Amino acid sequence: MAACQVSRSGLTNDGAGMLLPPLRMQGNGQVFDTRSLFMSGKPDAVQYNNQVFRGDSVLLPAPDDFLAGNLSATKKNGKEQLDLPVLGSFSRETVLECPGATHIKGEFNAWVPQAIENGRLTLRLKPGTYAWQGLKNDSVILPPGAATVSNGMGGRNALLKVAGADYKPQLRARFENDSFSILLENLPASLSARILVYWNNRLIQTYDGSERLLQLPLPKEAGTALYSQLRVFAATSDALANDLLLPLYKGRPIEERNWKPTRANRHAMVMYFAMVDRFADGNPANNKPLKHPQVTAKTNFHGGDMDGIREKAKSGFFDDYGALWVSPLSRNPDSAWGLFSDPKVKFSAYHGYWPVSSTEPDLRFTSGPVLRKTLKTLHSRGLDIYLDYVAHHVHLEHPVYKAHPDWVTSLYLPDGSLNTERWDDHRLTTWFDVFLPTLDLSRPEVAVPMADSALVWLQKYRFDGFRHDATKHIPDLYTRTLTAKLRQEITANRKRPVFQIGETYGSPALIASYVGPGLLDAQFDFNQYDAMVQVFARNASFLRLQDALQSSLDMYGSHHLMGNITGNQDKPRFMSLADGSIPDNMPWDSTKRLGHEQTIGLKNDSAYARFLQFYTWLMAMPGIPVVYYGDEIGMPGANDPDNRRPMDFGPYSGKQAQFHRQVKELVKLRRRNLALAYGETRIIHASENRILLERDYLGQRTYVAINRDAAAWDPATLLPRTDTNEVWWKGSMETEKSPGTQIRSGESIIFGQTFNIKP
Repeated sequence: MAACQVSRSGLTNDGAGMLLPPLRMQGNGQVFDTRSLFMSGKPDAVQYNNQVFRGDSVLLPAPDDFLAGNLSATKKNGKEQLDLPVLGSFSRETVLECPGATHIKGEFNAWVPQAIENGRLTLRLKPGTYAWQGLKNDSVILPPGAATVSNGMGGRNALLKVAGADYKPQLRARFENDSFSILLENLPASLSARILVYWNNRLIQTYDGSERLLQLPLPKEAGTALYSQLRVFAATSDALANDLLLPLYKGRPIEERNWKPTRANRHAMVMYFAMVDRFADGNPANNKPLKHPQVTAKTNFHGGDMDGIREKAKSGFFDDYGALWVSPLSRNPDSAWGLFSDPKVKFSAYHGYWPVSSTEPDLRFTSGPVLRKTLKTLHSRGLDIYLDYVAHHVHLEHPVYKAHPDWVTSLYLPDGSLNTERWDDHRLTTWFDVFLPTLDLSRPEVAVPMADSALVWLQKYRFDGFRHDATKHIPDLYTRTLTAKLRQEITANRKRPVFQIGETYGSPALIASYVGPGLLDAQFDFNQYDAMVQVFARNASFLRLQDALQSSLDMYGSHHLMGNITGNQDKPRFMSLADGSIPDNMPWDSTKRLGHEQTIGLKNDSAYARFLQFYTWLMAMPGIPVVYYGDEIGMPGANDPDNRRPMDFGPYSGKQAQFHRQVKELVKLRRRNLALAYGETRIIHASENRILLERDYLGQRTYVAINRDAAAWDPATLLPRTDTNEVWWKGSMETEKSPGTQIRSGESIIFGQTFNIKP
């Protein structure tokens, strides 16, 4: 290209293999904590946009000229250095109109009502699709004729689509003759672009100009590293391209023939969640159910424990996955709390989310020696294990609250109302219930000791990371404090990064605000899940699936580690949504009432086909597929507590057995296919009832096709002729087939150059 800069030759892969994620700006400037760059110690200086910044916290402007730039940091008089991609946010002025409304709330303002005049509100928003509502006297008003979508709680939201540039740059990569070819496609000829190339955490080349093809020899230093990674980012003045992530082994791209994912390959991970009390009872001697008239069989302890987890691990139950996430194990109260009003039911702490200790295990779940033995077993079978951790609140019986009652937020707001369940307007101070005081983690004297408590679980028991409960309600100070401690005290010693994933219900921008350098590695992408439920369970258009995927890629990047769930403990099971047991318009409280009053069964077998399409899409998307226990066998269930019923270990028969086999095959494919783990993502076709997705890793293409149309469909007719001439259909991993295989209504298929799986 017209201008070429080659970076300095020194290498600092500070972080023992820890790859720094890009800084994705949410506006025209962003405050950045420079202490999050190096494993230990802060940089002497940070250079960005030809400016030198000093200090712990600096305000970085948007990148110049292009929507991509580089931040360079040094310490020890330049002996240590690293580089960080900075990706700008292109926003547009957008006018919302809602006649008759006095307030508007939506994904663009974290669902906090905002006063408007004459039914209009002007905002600056990034391209994407936003759900929102107008309000008058707390009643929902939707603008006439607006596109709408289910809000998942029995109501509807309006949809706002903010258009981006009329083009979308596309990066592709190939490898031949010890050199990468990087091609930037789909760009108007008159436009210039910037391409930034990184090896690990070092910028090795910058290209500014109008040419579209870049020849990139492998960096010499890559040959001395067992594993490393090449990353490429590209942008124009008003559009970002997809990014590339290319894993290297001894300086060469990893190939399918020598590919076997390990615990280090988190992009190839599939995570399994087990609610410990409801999974497997390996030690009946530690069972201690409550004896309380208002605690039902559904809300009492069932006896599951880490002994049961270990037994299942030894049997190979988790072997197909790359990671296991378990519910909280810290000590919880021995008494009943909470109250569901209709029917009147109280709860035991079987779920683990009411800590009375932040460092000691609950003996109903595990002892210290049992926990160490269980983690050793899981690690020996190639699994990471992540602990669900509660930092946001403690129980009234927690010694921290008894010793420091001033460490919590106020239970009452200035107007005298209860500060409970104020999920949006007081999200950082709200209490979940009157017996669960919220810790004021915005104060260093609270955040630091509570972060030390979390650290204990990795120091004493060697967990590989955390799933953080209620991240949306936790101030940044705690997250940054804990992340810094994990890097300095765990990653630096183990030479392997800790993984942290959070839970936030809200807009993509709010979710993304917790992910990045010095913060979390990922969060759960609940917005993607909501779209998938509407498409696969409720027959919404596949165009919504396309929009949700593109929004996710734009917000989190093309190679993010966001969690893509099959379901979770706060939502009705997919099977019961898909078979009509839970109607789309059923209010949220009604789904929970049903969960208390019934153990619902499966209405019809058609839900298996719908869930299989869901799984096919899930295993094809960027991010980490997360399987909620029982979803791999199509377990039904209303909302909590029916969705937390005991795990069913079989034997399975009929449609359920077939579904289980197909899901296992899809999980295995995701784990062993490089294109699904690291490939570029492109939607080739999307319509009301059909979708075709491509994942491309250095020319190895994998396709995902789903058909809901009444007519059969051959997706190969939409592929380039060069692909259809190759031998890439192989039915059931055995018999080769030529292109032309039809997908009937309700079927899905994943196919590529050496395989073909048709669930």
